[in-house]
Amino acid sequence: MVPQDKLHPISPGAEKEKLSQIKNEEESLMDAIPGQPEQSVDLKVKIVPEETMDDFTAASGSLSSHGMMLVPCRLGGVPQSELVYEVHGEPIFLAPNLAASAIWNAPVQIKPVWSDELKAATNQIEKIVKEGSKMTAFIDTEFCRLLPSSWTGEPNSPDGHYLQTRETVNGGNLVQFGILLTDSSSQQVLGDALEFNLKFDASTRPANDRTVEFLRSHLNLDDHAIRGIEVHNFASFLMCSGLMSNANVTWVTFQAYNDYGYVVKCLEGTEALPEDREDFLSLAAAYFPNSYDLKVFHRLGICCTQASKGNDSLDDLATGLSVQRDGESHTAGSDAVVTMRCFYQMMLRDPPAFRPIRRYKNMLHGVMNPELSASYVRASDSHSRTVHVWCANFPDQMKVICSLFPLVGVIAVEATLQESDGSAEMAVAISDGWGWLAYDKVWVFHLHGQKENAGGGAQGKMSRVMLAELLTRAQAIMSESVRWVSSSSRTFVYLVDAVTAAPAPAEDEMMFKKLRKAFFGNVAIQPPAEPELVGASSERRAVATLRRFLQGGREDADKA
Repeated sequence: MVPQDKLHPISPGAEKEKLSQIKNEEESLMDAIPGQPEQSVDLKVKIVPEETMDDFTAASGSLSSHGMMLVPCRLGGVPQSELVYEVHGEPIFLAPNLAASAIWNAPVQIKPVWSDELKAATNQIEKIVKEGSKMTAFIDTEFCRLLPSSWTGEPNSPDGHYLQTRETVNGGNLVQFGILLTDSSSQQVLGDALEFNLKFDASTRPANDRTVEFLRSHLNLDDHAIRGIEVHNFASFLMCSGLMSNANVTWVTFQAYNDYGYVVKCLEGTEALPEDREDFLSLAAAYFPNSYDLKVFHRLGICCTQASKGNDSLDDLATGLSVQRDGESHTAGSDAVVTMRCFYQMMLRDPPAFRPIRRYKNMLHGVMNPELSASYVRASDSHSRTVHVWCANFPDQMKVICSLFPLVGVIAVEATLQESDGSAEMAVAISDGWGWLAYDKVWVFHLHGQKENAGGGAQGKMSRVMLAELLTRAQAIMSESVRWVSSSSRTFVYLVDAVTAAPAPAEDEMMFKKLRKAFFGNVAIQPPAEPELVGASSERRAVATLRRFLQGGREDADKA
């Protein structure tokens, strides 16, 4: 049994005052976060009768029957429509919200562009670019290629992929180029999807070129031979449009090495791509400084169902995302529209705090190795920023942390405790199931000891009651989907102490384990293995603990 004074009770007389306080806090939160849809979150105000403590673990399933009062509290997170995706501080685009989906799911007009219409299309693009807003360009290409006789399937290395790409592009022809522009902030489609039809005479291709027949089933190749745009005129259009090498443009494609290969060859005015893969990647980065390849996400299963062998096409991705098509498949304009809808649909699934999509910026499927970015070295202190939390900034940081939950992931906690005055410095690293650090941050909470007053001025330390409030409001405790990990069980002694106000639960080992299991459920102790971490800062130790846990070697707390 746990004595009643070991908990934070609310007396019946104080109940009305507490409700009024919560209501004021709720209104303050909602005022600070405009436009956020209401989300009902149960704030657990613990009134746990002594006789029910033996069944406390079950309390999370039937709170009312265990004497726990539920106060509905709406806690908003940062609205997705106001979240800027950043890479090293560089804004890329805004995450879409559900309302925006009505915009980019609306029918899109696909306009074919032939040689006599190139000037009008050029004017349309130049007018949009001159407005200076950040935009996203979705592109697709259709091409005729002769498959190399040495091709025995998909290569298993970036160099092999590029060798194959170079052979097919050098021996092929760009036949069609589709592009659709959207405003990066509003996702508003800017004009029509343009489908540039290039000059192509099928009679010049080898008789055994199977791709000619494939193209003929989707395109009017006779028109391409007569009305098609000359390659040098198309290259001139691209260079003069203001799109290329523009930091305000984010390019999105599916299987970019083909699209970029033909466009780079066209822009460079050469008959062949560079022999060296790195030279090609340098050219691609120069022309397309901000880009995303949807095939990378499809192959890795990021924000979409992971592709299976033989089912990894753009149509397969669209089917998995329930994306509708305008126009005919395997035409560049229609595929550009589908690419746009797939991308924004994936962004709706992209957790704002962890943002796995932006981690793969400028990663091209095949010719680059995405596994270097996908490894569990994600939780690396070289990429994390430290946020120190005091009384002054606690309310703001609590809103940010609460927006992360419900969470399916790992929370690494490391504490530096001062025996002399009971104060503590507690570092918290929160990651999703992939190991991405939330907002690339580690929070360090500065807490005063029990004998200190609750003040301390603008830079005053937090109280344990504030820490308990954060854990409760965020629903981080009593959650089966959260795994807690630390290098020392002493960290959980402190946390249990904070949540229950028990002075020294570790003195009763059985009771401590019971309380720890009730509040923190899934706990693992990850002993440090790096000597240099002895005496290191708490934030560095938290990231190292998280990284080691994700790499394996974990130990259940009850066995530690």
